[in-house]
Amino acid sequence: MIQEIARYIFWFIALCWLTWVCFCAVMALQKVRADGNLKGLAKWFGYVLLIIFVPLDFFLNLVATVLFIEFPRYRSGEWLVTARMKRYYNQVVTNPDCFEKWRKIAGKFITEELLNNVSTSVGDGNHV
Repeated sequence: MIQEIARYIFWFIALCWLTWVCFCAVMALQKVRADGNLKGLAKWFGYVLLIIFVPLDFFLNLVATVLFIEFPRYRSGEWLVTARMKRYYNQVVTNPDCFEKWRKIAGKFITEELLNNVSTSVGDGNHV
């Protein structure tokens, strides 16, 4: 039983890491594209990366349901992890004794430690 739980934890961490590595690569490509230097074969490799990254990010968002004890709000456009983290990061905690506080803390940590540090999508370096 413990080995099975450890295996799930390992694969969850591996999925998080792989998604983050792809996110870093996409952000780097976005900067190169914004500078006007993404051409030829590099452009096509970038498209292949997006084909891999977007489903991976979607799947991680679904798997994160276990961590956040809440399904993504697909009707509100939370198809990828970033949209969900943006909501958690900006939400006002109305009931500090429930899972809202946990989601806010986790969302803030993930946003500040993993997303904003490598993001180039906004001029000030903040992804969310």
